[in-house]
Amino acid sequence: MISPPDQYEIHCITWIDSVIWIGTTLGVGTIIDDSIQWVYKTASKREPYGIQAICKDHEGNLWFGSYFRLYRLNMQSMQLDSFPELVNSHLRELTMVRNK
Repeated sequence: MISPPDQYEIHCITWIDSVIWIGTTLGVGTIIDDSIQWVYKTASKREPYGIQAICKDHEGNLWFGSYFRLYRLNMQSMQLDSFPELVNSHLRELTMVRNK
């Protein structure tokens, strides 16, 4: 069963490849049946920002944006990379642009 909303705040819900992805103050996960399968959890359970945006690139990687950090999840290996803190950035939306 999905936890009551008072345990976390939901920042974004995204439908990617027939899977519902959810970004919250606890991290990012997928909704399967009646529960959240967490893919990444934030360091603090009450981190005020959490995951704000989720996007898929042309290589199949998922990107997660938070207040000062950008993450890339390799869907093949399920390895999560974190990019250095971004100064004065609050990532609320991610859009992939592909160069030809």
